[in-house]
Amino acid sequence: AENSIQYFYWIEIVSVNGTVGELIGPASAIARPTIEEMIELLTGKIDSGVLAQSLKTEVDNITTVGANLLQEIQDRIAADNILGASVQSAETLANQALTYVADETVQRTQAHDILVQQVGVIAGLVNDNQGAILNEQTLRINQDGVLAQSISNTYAQVGADIAAAVQAETTARTSAGYAFASDVATVQSTLGDDIASVQTTLQTNINTVEDNLGALYHVKVQANGLAGGFGLYNDGTEVEAGFDVDRFWLGRTGVTLRKPFIVQGNEVFIDNAVINQLTADKIDTRNLTIKDANGVIIFSATQALGHAYIAKGNVFDLAVSGQIKSDNYVAGSAGFSITKAGSAEFRNVTVRGDVEASSLKANTAMINTAHLNSLSVTTAKINNNAVTIPVTYTTAASFTGWSTGYVEIGNIYVNPEGGTVILMCSANWQLTNAAWVWIRIRHSSGAIVAETRSVGVLTGYSGGGDSNPIYEGTAMALGTRAEAGTYYMDIRAATTPSGSLVTNRTLVGIGAKK
Repeated sequence: AENSIQYFYWIEIVSVNGTVGELIGPASAIARPTIEEMIELLTGKIDSGVLAQSLKTEVDNITTVGANLLQEIQDRIAADNILGASVQSAETLANQALTYVADETVQRTQAHDILVQQVGVIAGLVNDNQGAILNEQTLRINQDGVLAQSISNTYAQVGADIAAAVQAETTARTSAGYAFASDVATVQSTLGDDIASVQTTLQTNINTVEDNLGALYHVKVQANGLAGGFGLYNDGTEVEAGFDVDRFWLGRTGVTLRKPFIVQGNEVFIDNAVINQLTADKIDTRNLTIKDANGVIIFSATQALGHAYIAKGNVFDLAVSGQIKSDNYVAGSAGFSITKAGSAEFRNVTVRGDVEASSLKANTAMINTAHLNSLSVTTAKINNNAVTIPVTYTTAASFTGWSTGYVEIGNIYVNPEGGTVILMCSANWQLTNAAWVWIRIRHSSGAIVAETRSVGVLTGYSGGGDSNPIYEGTAMALGTRAEAGTYYMDIRAATTPSGSLVTNRTLVGIGAKK
């Protein structure tokens, strides 16, 4: 391309023992232009080439040759200068009919120059209707070269503006370091200002002086100045085939048969293409459908790409040759990047599912709520230098099987892993004929963590008069202990109670690891 950059490189060979060889090079390479640039380059090369130029050239108006020929014949008849031709004339009513036949031969021989020419003419007219056949053959030989040429013209005309002509011209010319041969056939019709032509050309050319070599074949069709056609050209280095047309198609003709390949203007239409490798700057999907080897749709204009076709090991693999990145990517600050090596960088990530990672590193992580099956942290910096591990036992069920001795009413297991356990318990109670209740927290080792006494409030009587008073209250205990294990909540009354009831039992343990 006009602005392409040429790159140079050298090769240096180093042995397994570390011996460095001399630099080999330089060699150079130019990056391939884009597809758009290649189209512009190739278009310019094609338009300036022999084939394109020959297809652009308009077909000469050969009907004028026939008109001039007939005029010459009429002038000869009028002057009675027939040159041995046979003339017949007849006049019937207002009509006039004339015929003209001539066969002329010219031979001339001079020093180092020979010319032989033969002209045969057949012509006739009836009023404004005219026709003629002219065959001309020429042979010239001299010191410069040899020319052999044959020209045949067939012409017919009705009235002043309707004519048809056929011309065949064959030429062979040779000279020192030069050889030329051509065969040109032209068919043409005119009606008023309308003119239509077809021309076929076969031509070979060898010129050692100008270092030219070429073989050309083309067919041109022209109607009222609009020219087009197709052809082949070989210059000894490459063979070129081209069509200068507005519409080009391939396929069988028929009412129900489609044309699988059509070029219309600047667009190419392909009905069904089998392509081994496709390189494209732009792809307009429209109604694109892509299938795997089994015919299953991977994605289409109406179907999203399924995650199963991206995952490694499934039918479809997403291949990354180097790096995928956004157009605004700036390392460490903006955009995103995914590399073939397996690293990825994102500004923000929102995951509404599972995240699986063998290694997770973050300079700053902000998590509102996390549920981890197993977490291993080398160094953890936590607010107030503590990790809280809450364990709770709570129930609203009633308990009635207690006495003056302690009875267990709940338990929890806490492991602070070297920290301190904060323990709290509470229960609502109701007794008849007893106003004092004790509650305690006990470790599985038997150690008492905390023990308190609560005094009830008289709320009524279960017997007649002032007999069987009923007391209600809440028992609570609070304590700490730096030990893992099971912690129990026990309760007892001052005397053997009757009509006893314990509800809303709660035991909470908070382990603080440091």
